[in-house]
Amino acid sequence: MKSSLGKGKLKILSIIFIVFFLLNLGFLVRWQVFNHEKFVALARERIMDNKIPSIRGEILAADGSSLAYSEPRYNVVVYKTELEYAEEHSKQTREEFISKVAGALEIEKEVLEDRINVEGNWLVIENKVSYEVKERLLELKRDNAPDKTLDGIRLEYTSQRIYPEGAMACHVIGFLGKNDLGEDLGRAGLEHYWEGLLKEQVGFDNTEVDSFGNIIALDNVNNVEARRGATIYTTIDKNLQSIADREIQKAVEKYNAKSGSVIIMDPKTGKVMALSNYPSFNPNEYQKVQDSMSFKNVAITDPAELGSVGKAFTMAAALDLDKIEPDTVVIKGHKGCTTVEEAEREWEICTYDKKSQPAMTTTQALVKSDNLALYEISKLIGQQDLQDYLQRFGIGTRTDIDISGESNGVLKDVSQWTNVDTATYSFGHGYQMTQLQAITGIAAIANGGELVRPYIVSKVEESNGDTKDYGPVVVRRVIRQTTADKLTNMLYEVYKSNIPEYQYKDLSKYKIAMKSGTATIPYKDRAGYSKEINASYIGFDASDKSTFIMLVKLEEPKAVERLSFYSARVVWLDIFIQIKDYLGVPEIGG
Repeated sequence: MKSSLGKGKLKILSIIFIVFFLLNLGFLVRWQVFNHEKFVALARERIMDNKIPSIRGEILAADGSSLAYSEPRYNVVVYKTELEYAEEHSKQTREEFISKVAGALEIEKEVLEDRINVEGNWLVIENKVSYEVKERLLELKRDNAPDKTLDGIRLEYTSQRIYPEGAMACHVIGFLGKNDLGEDLGRAGLEHYWEGLLKEQVGFDNTEVDSFGNIIALDNVNNVEARRGATIYTTIDKNLQSIADREIQKAVEKYNAKSGSVIIMDPKTGKVMALSNYPSFNPNEYQKVQDSMSFKNVAITDPAELGSVGKAFTMAAALDLDKIEPDTVVIKGHKGCTTVEEAEREWEICTYDKKSQPAMTTTQALVKSDNLALYEISKLIGQQDLQDYLQRFGIGTRTDIDISGESNGVLKDVSQWTNVDTATYSFGHGYQMTQLQAITGIAAIANGGELVRPYIVSKVEESNGDTKDYGPVVVRRVIRQTTADKLTNMLYEVYKSNIPEYQYKDLSKYKIAMKSGTATIPYKDRAGYSKEINASYIGFDASDKSTFIMLVKLEEPKAVERLSFYSARVVWLDIFIQIKDYLGVPEIGG
């Protein structure tokens, strides 16, 4: 009897246990499966996300002064629900709010009222106000409670990119614009090339709170530390840059040119001390630019035929191959034009003035910039070797400078060369190079035959203190030292013939090696050449100090005779007068 009663009780307890187990299992399934999202949402409401702002990195000039930096700014937001609640409960009036906030923002009350009286709950009434304005807003008190701040105001952290020198070096620096999502993004120049390092890392502090909103100590999760963007140190010399900016703008306007560029570089190291283009823009007001061409860094983005500048490369090849010497008679005279046979027809190759010339040496050919003499020299070199030397000088490949937008240039493979190509290539036509490629190639002559990579960034310093230095990189030896010396002296003879005017007579005290270039511009939509020209002039300090090399180019100058002698040369000499003492260019024998 007792045994049966005990078994019954045990059975009942077992049933109760099973029922409770099934109920618990049901609740667990309900919570974990059916109500999973609900409980995750409730849990997330217990996590308070604190955004920790940071700031974009700075870009500095060679002297350590700033070319681009960011300052904290604040978007002013009206939380309309809170504003209306305060009014309904007599904490403050709308008139009081508008009067005080408009005063702090220094705008008309009617303007602020219009901005508030639109649909929406969160209304941005002013963008990117300064820290001082933010402090003024936070100090605004209610009339009926002088110890209480106004309700309805929110401040959202943001930043403002500042370019303190305005348009100076704008094509080097670039600007901070917006992507399709409205996010800040470096556009062009250093801002784009170094975006990954310049961009700040916003921090997040995720803190768990209790049901009353109090922070639960020692329970922070998924924290991300804020990180300031890196500081970029450049080689830009603000004194040289300001002169280049000013003079190229004057030149473009004076000669009614489409564009103009100046590059000043240290030929020994490749350090770019100034790079200027005009038209230019103010990166603080990039939104106001109407012609997008103003954003182009044409000195590195737009390859072109630079004409007789290329004769220096042809001469270098012939000298280096021991095909000629500076006093070699390379042509016994000509009548101004000759013919080149190609594809069962004859093509006429001429000098710029089509005038007859007597016999001349290689140095005289360079001084006179004689196309037919250079054509004769190219025959001595041969197609394959000429291509090899052009490639060694960097024609057809990027220099790998550390800013965005560089073009390769255009140089056909020798297998595609025609006889006409060989002729035109010999005097710098047919192939295309950027201005940066041109000055880098000529700098190899100034540098004793070594091609160095141009650079604009000298150091990058990250927020954690890690630094990386950048400096001279020798890409390759292009020609022998003896070849470079011979050619430098030949280019010095060219310079001496290019300063005939009285106002430039004192410049004969300096040993400068130079070569000019005048090239007609090919049509973009069809074969053939237009009547417009590119006028270029490159010269360097040929003394032992080798202080600088400078390029000046004008695209389509019109208010002048059709030779670089009358435009780009004048601009080069005018800039040289202003920079020679600053750079310490020595006088001959000094």
